[in-house]
Amino acid sequence: MRRCLFIIVVGAIFWTAQAHAENVQELGDLCSGKVKGERIDACTRLLTDQTVLAQQSADQALARILLNRARGYLELGKDQEALADYNASISHDSTLTEAFLGRSALQNKLGSAQKRLSDLDMVVAQSPQNTMARVSRAQAFVALGQLERALADCEAAIGLDGHFAVAYLVRGTVHRMRGDMPKALVDFSAAIAANPNLIPAYHNRGATYLAMKDYPKAIEDFEAIARLQPGKAESFYNLGVLYQSANQPQAAVDAYAKTASLDPKYPHLYTNRALAYQQLGKLQAAAGDYAKAVSFEPRDPKLRASLGDVHFALAQYEDAIADYTAAISMSSSNSYFYRARANARSRLSQDSAALQDCDVAIRLNPSDAAAHFIRAQSLARLGNQDEAAPEMKVALQLDPSLVRRP
Repeated sequence: MRRCLFIIVVGAIFWTAQAHAENVQELGDLCSGKVKGERIDACTRLLTDQTVLAQQSADQALARILLNRARGYLELGKDQEALADYNASISHDSTLTEAFLGRSALQNKLGSAQKRLSDLDMVVAQSPQNTMARVSRAQAFVALGQLERALADCEAAIGLDGHFAVAYLVRGTVHRMRGDMPKALVDFSAAIAANPNLIPAYHNRGATYLAMKDYPKAIEDFEAIARLQPGKAESFYNLGVLYQSANQPQAAVDAYAKTASLDPKYPHLYTNRALAYQQLGKLQAAAGDYAKAVSFEPRDPKLRASLGDVHFALAQYEDAIADYTAAISMSSSNSYFYRARANARSRLSQDSAALQDCDVAIRLNPSDAAAHFIRAQSLARLGNQDEAAPEMKVALQLDPSLVRRP
């Protein structure tokens, strides 16, 4: 129960703690539950409130107030201020488990794995039956590569609570990191049985099935995630990637369409959907998606070259040349860009220009069989049979399959 008094004086609102707060925790929690920003102000006022300072257990009350203000700072993304309040809270009450847990989570965010572990060691020492502390420490051990110790904490947590889904999730992750896929799957399944809405468990189990090339079961798990998160673009994007891996391009296109409806600027969305359209032979659609991808990442030379490849496949050779030229302007050391442009130019009978591109491609990559082949064809069309014949011989030595190339 929270008790507070709002006094209106000359249009202003002043907030004070009631002097008869029933216990230290209630007094310390008077500034919890506020909206962003208000919690910090309320807690700050309480820290100088004589009602609080007069308590016999003032240190414990101050510790809880500082804890709540730290949470307020976290809500605003003020990590250093939150850290200072966690430290102060613990200095007032070194038995306040919530402060150690909060500080450990913040240390993790700040990349201080060893400090995180130290805080969790303290919590486990104070509260050996605290299952969340055990699992959090297991995660800290995982981050430090101490898998055996992580496993021991997970098993201790499961021993304390056989229905603790997160403990199974973390233990499954440890098994997977150790390469024991069957045990990992058992634990991820146990996590899902304990909590059917635990999305990371579906994700990890699906990823494990994917690593084992069991695409149907992987798809089931990622479809479950999409059902649980119907408004999250990432769920459908991941599902699309999985469909592509399983050689189901139409399903991938459908999943990417849902992604686009939720977030039209989702990273790599249009590149991946363009690839799926290519698998389906829908080249115009692929070109449209590559063009969108290029508009989002105009300085990506490989992306621009991919658009050129589709334009080439559509016999839109002028557009292909423009795309390859743009790619070259961004990356002049990629032999493929010159060879691809040479190929497009040769289709337009621009053989002299094609020869120049082939020369650059071969200089950058002497083993580029296709560049030698295109060069031989251009030499022949220009009437230089003496050079064309040995050039063709080099091309076929490098790649005999080119003999079937038109």
